[in-house]
Amino acid sequence: MIKENNFKRMCSFYVSDIHLVTMILPYLSEKLGKGESITTFLQSDLKNEVELLISKININDNLKERLKNIGWNRINKIKYLDIKDILDKKDRKINVLVVGNNEYIEYINKNLEKYISESGKIINEIDAFRLEDGKKLSKDIIKKYKYLLNTTGECLIEEAFKKKEII
Repeated sequence: MIKENNFKRMCSFYVSDIHLVTMILPYLSEKLGKGESITTFLQSDLKNEVELLISKININDNLKERLKNIGWNRINKIKYLDIKDILDKKDRKINVLVVGNNEYIEYINKNLEKYISESGKIINEIDAFRLEDGKKLSKDIIKKYKYLLNTTGECLIEEAFKKKEII
């Protein structure tokens, strides 16, 4: 059984890889600044976009290196034991970025829930969904989440809809 305070899940929506990286780096920088660990599960590589954006922003070199070293390469075929091995090496509180299509994100989520129930670790998860050309936000996806991460930062989904700040 997962305790609510052990698992916080956010969704995010993006239109291009560079949009995602622009939106997520400030959030991850803040988490690194607090000494929290970060892990990624990516259906496609983001390394080039991360390196490009990091080269253009004004932050200290130590933080730039830590951001680069998060792990921005694709992890496609992964089993529960692989996920467990990755997360076991992290601190008690872990920020997890999951980027991919709905099927990929659901698969990783199912394994994260199993891991949390077994380990008792605290996971803050961000599920990032790409908006395909002209596709609208799926109500089915949004209903699964309480929090949204967008270009203005983290907020409750209901607040974002009130302000019309979806992306």
